[in-house]
Amino acid sequence: MAPECMTQKQYSEASDAFAYGVTLWEMITRQIPWKGMDAAQVIIAVTRKNTRLEVPADADPVLKKIIKAVWRENPEKRFVLHSHPLLSLSLSLSLSLSLSLSLSLSRSRPMRKC
Repeated sequence: MAPECMTQKQYSEASDAFAYGVTLWEMITRQIPWKGMDAAQVIIAVTRKNTRLEVPADADPVLKKIIKAVWRENPEKRFVLHSHPLLSLSLSLSLSLSLSLSLSLSRSRPMRKC
C-alpha cells in the first residue's frame, strides 16, 4: 500500500502504481512483502522512514527501474501505468510471467480440493 493510502487514505493512479511495484517485487522474489512485521511496523517503515522492499541485485534491470519509479515517495513524481510506455510494457510482461508461473505451478502440483 502506498504511503499516502496509509496516512491520509488518499487513493489514486499513483497509489495503484505503488501497489503494482509491490506486486512486481512479489513476482520477482516469490516472497511475502514485509514478512515478520506487523501492520504498524510496516506503516512506520514506509511512511516515516521511506523504507522500501529490497529489490534483488540480479533482478531484471528494466523491472528494477519500474519498481523504483513507482515507489517514489511523492505520488506526483511516480510513473503511472497509462502515462509511460515502459510501464505498459512491464504490465504486459508481468501478466505473461504470472500466467506462465501459474500454469507451471499448476502442472507441478496436484490440485487441492477446497
